[in-house]
Amino acid sequence: MSDQTASRPLTPPGLPPRQGLYDPAYEHDACGVGFVVAMKGRKSHAIVEQALT
Repeated sequence: MSDQTASRPLTPPGLPPRQGLYDPAYEHDACGVGFVVAMKGRKSHAIVEQALT
């Protein structure tokens, strides 16, 4: 690997162009996904109720 290759960024600046079903106009900052699981593997709404109180 040359010095020039090592100094290039891995991703281009900005958003990719609109293509197929992707539209950069729908991008939002700080988006994410979250989930809650029961560690014992049983279905329960109790953890959600505890989080809301």
